[in-house]
Amino acid sequence: MTSPSANGGFVSMIHSRDFLKTASVAGAAL
Repeated sequence: MTSPSANGGFVSMIHSRDFLKTASVAGAAL
C-alpha cells in the first residue's frame, strides 16, 4: 500500500472525476 497522502490524493482525484461524471449524467437526466 502506498503512503496515505499519495493514496489519498489519487483516490480524491478518482472521486472528483466520478463526481463530475455522475453530476453530468444526473444533469442530463434532469
